[in-house]
Amino acid sequence: MLLVFNEKQYLKSEITRLANEGLIDRVQEKAILESYNLKENSKIPLFWIFSLLFIGLSFILLIAHNWKEIPNILKTLLLLSILFGTHYGIFYAKNSSVKQSFGILSGFVLLGNMALLSQIYHLGDDTALAFLSVGVVLLILAFCLKSFVVYLQGYIFAAIGYFLDYQFGIDFETLKLNLANSLILLILLGFITQSGIFFKLSPIESKLLALLNFLLLESYAAKFLGSFSGVWISLMFLGFHFKFYQFYAYIFLAFGLVFFMLNPALIDIWIICALVLLVLLYLANIRFKHYFLSIIALGILTWYVLVGYVGLEFLENPHFAFLVFLFAKPYLIFLLLLGIHCIKENYKILGILILVTTIFYTYIALIENYIVTSAIFLLFGVGLLYYSRRRNAKKV
Repeated sequence: MLLVFNEKQYLKSEITRLANEGLIDRVQEKAILESYNLKENSKIPLFWIFSLLFIGLSFILLIAHNWKEIPNILKTLLLLSILFGTHYGIFYAKNSSVKQSFGILSGFVLLGNMALLSQIYHLGDDTALAFLSVGVVLLILAFCLKSFVVYLQGYIFAAIGYFLDYQFGIDFETLKLNLANSLILLILLGFITQSGIFFKLSPIESKLLALLNFLLLESYAAKFLGSFSGVWISLMFLGFHFKFYQFYAYIFLAFGLVFFMLNPALIDIWIICALVLLVLLYLANIRFKHYFLSIIALGILTWYVLVGYVGLEFLENPHFAFLVFLFAKPYLIFLLLLGIHCIKENYKILGILILVTTIFYTYIALIENYIVTSAIFLLFGVGLLYYSRRRNAKKV
């Protein structure tokens, strides 16, 4: 909320500056301020938020102190009255920021109502379903208010509901499979909202929602398609050049490669599907001249084909220790290339972290074989030196 208010204050000051400099007239200034709802003093909604927060906390503490002594019927009326009060504020407040404040408060009140009423009348404990239900209600409310903050609250609540179901195994009985699969609908809604179709998003809001979308998509894919999906989903976003998600895709690709470097997996149905997708990504990257990504895709394809036909038993033979390193851990090479590419694309901190991780793992994995470790580090050093010289030569 603070970010939203700060952005509004900055936008208001810029519009006023343009009017003072004569770049726009006063009529246009007034129309723009009214269009973006900037005529209101942003300090008032901020005080409203904190006042509602403190009043709500005081009521909660007062009720909690005497909760056991209150009859059930009064408890029910009290809870429903508070819920009705928040919705009254939503629909009758004239200030849009105050409406959003009541919207945020209503989400917590509704969740508390569900928990306390189920406790009073012994309706059972289904925390995951409660979070999911409140999340859906908040999403609908967000579209009515055209509020990103309320949408974000509902999005997070619904996601918590799904992950509580995965983590604690709450029994949804016949609804469990449908609810679990419906997570993809929430993710799809997030991608559509991030595009700005439903309501306008600031750059910060858009980036935040993009990160949440990518996290949920990776989690969903890992749950239903296997952990290998984290690699090929990142490759899909990078291969088809979704610029807005590029930074997140680089991060997940790096972590995915580290994971499979440490945990090589046998071929199953999902890996076969991933290999088919990687073939398409390889061809697409060649077609659009994304050669770095094509090398990554081809390297992963080569590794899993070798494991599928040769088998892990051959690679575990102590007589082929160096071959094990070359074939079972090819992601060291990919990580080296990925680190260089991240530095080249101005993701310098991420690139340095990837290179440090690669070198550290190589040292740990081959600490007893000094000759091989020395050779690998020499190759890394020569490769980086060659790349650095080439890059400096181009600048000159």
